[in-house]
Amino acid sequence: MGFQKTLFKPPHPIFGDINIKYIYGVVENAGQLYILLDVDRIFAARTVTDAKPVVVEEEAVPAAADTVTKAVVSDVTQSNDALDIRFIGDTLAALGQFYASPVNNAWLEKRYYEWRDMRVASSIQIQSEDQAREFLSNFLSPDTRRFWSDSYMNTVLAALPDNDAKIITVWNVGCDAGYETYSLAVLLKQKYPRSAIRIYANDADLLAISNAPMLTVPEDQVINRFKPYLVKGVNDSYSFK
Repeated sequence: MGFQKTLFKPPHPIFGDINIKYIYGVVENAGQLYILLDVDRIFAARTVTDAKPVVVEEEAVPAAADTVTKAVVSDVTQSNDALDIRFIGDTLAALGQFYASPVNNAWLEKRYYEWRDMRVASSIQIQSEDQAREFLSNFLSPDTRRFWSDSYMNTVLAALPDNDAKIITVWNVGCDAGYETYSLAVLLKQKYPRSAIRIYANDADLLAISNAPMLTVPEDQVINRFKPYLVKGVNDSYSFK
C-alpha cells in the first residue's frame, strides 16, 4: 500500500517520548490510521548497540581500538542528529507553520543544537504548538509585526548589495499586515534612489493582508526615514502616500 508524502502527519504526543522518535509519521486512509516507522532511526539505534563491542579486545593495539570506537560513535551521533533535525523540521511545518528550506537550514541546525543542550534526550522532539513557538522564539526579527526601527533598518541596509537596475522587484513572503513591506519599501528607496521599486507581497492570512493598504503609522513611530513617504491624517496618525 502506498501513500502520498503530502498526507504524512507528525506523530501525536500520545505515542509518548519513548516510541515517538522511532515513528516517521502517521497517515489516515479510508478511516484507518497507519503508523509509519522511521527505519533510518531504528537501524541507526541498532548501529549504536552494535558499535559498542567494536572496542578491540587485543591488548596489543589499544590506541587503534579506541580510535575506531570513537569514530564509529561519532558517525552514529551525527547520523542521529541529522535525523532529529529532519524530524523537527517536519513537526515545525505542522505545528508552527515553519518550513525548512535552504534559506533557513543553517539557522535550524544551529537552533537544534541549542535546543538539544537545553533538554533531556527523551524530550528533544517537539510535541505541541507551545513547544514549536518556544523553538522558533528567536527566529523572527526583533521588529516583527511592527514598523522597523532605525537600528534594524541600518542592519538590513548594510546587508543590501549594490544594484544599478532601473527596476528592482522583490517578493515579500509572509507580509502579514504590511509593516515589513512598507518598511522594506522605504529602505530600498533609500538604498536605490534611482530605481523603481516593485514589491509583491503575499500572506496566508487574507484578512491581515486586505487591511495593508489602510495601514497607519502612529506619530510616536514616525522615524525620519518614513517622513518623505507619509501624509498626516486624523487622530495624529500617518498613512503612506
